[in-house]
Amino acid sequence: MNFRDKGNEINPGENGSTKMENEEKLSPEVEEVFTSKGKENNMDFLETIYGVIFTPRSAFKFIGMKKPMFWSVGLFICIFLFNFIISMWGVYQEFHPLERMPSFSLGFLVLGMIFVFAAWFLNTAVINLISQFFGGNGNGIGLFAAFAFAEIPLAVTGIFAAGAYFFGLQGYVAQFFQLLGGIWSVVLQVIAVSEVQELSLSRAVLVCILPLAAVFCAVLLLLGTFLFTIAPLLRSLPNTLFPIL
Repeated sequence: MNFRDKGNEINPGENGSTKMENEEKLSPEVEEVFTSKGKENNMDFLETIYGVIFTPRSAFKFIGMKKPMFWSVGLFICIFLFNFIISMWGVYQEFHPLERMPSFSLGFLVLGMIFVFAAWFLNTAVINLISQFFGGNGNGIGLFAAFAFAEIPLAVTGIFAAGAYFFGLQGYVAQFFQLLGGIWSVVLQVIAVSEVQELSLSRAVLVCILPLAAVFCAVLLLLGTFLFTIAPLLRSLPNTLFPIL
């Protein structure tokens, strides 16, 4: 037996809009669901950047589906180079011209590029693994691409940091803008995990916090082990140096 009410069956109309069989017009909310379906699949590069800034949930959902690796790698490199130049500008202003500034900057550029790419890959791998324990879909490639777009705030606030250096303001003003960019970037990473891995925001927050908590506990454990190991050596020293021991 067919329990579907044919009078309320939804079919596409001649002009592409969605109508019911009985010609009753859909409400604007329902019509928007059908007419807007698929729009997020047609974003270009600039629209994706705009979406990450203003509508991050839909933008990261698109990135998770399309996995635009070429865009992601190019954007990641550009953001890194932009922030590296700003950082070197700050060092140059704080410590004045250095005789070996070009070679000094080049060395840090190479090491920094290697480090950030390794951190990008490792962070994605760890978050992708942990998210699967919370019901994530395991879309590691999409998450890898999304994390690159989550760095966009560092470029936005980097412009203000560059302005602070340009107008001769104190270094902490530029550092404040960079801190804001870092916080904004972390928030976008949580949203990226939620949308790409198809998790709730609360679970995405837990997924992002767990690696930091694990590192913190590991540092405490290593520090405690180190102090426990050298405690006998400290006790053998004169009491005038360590009266508490």
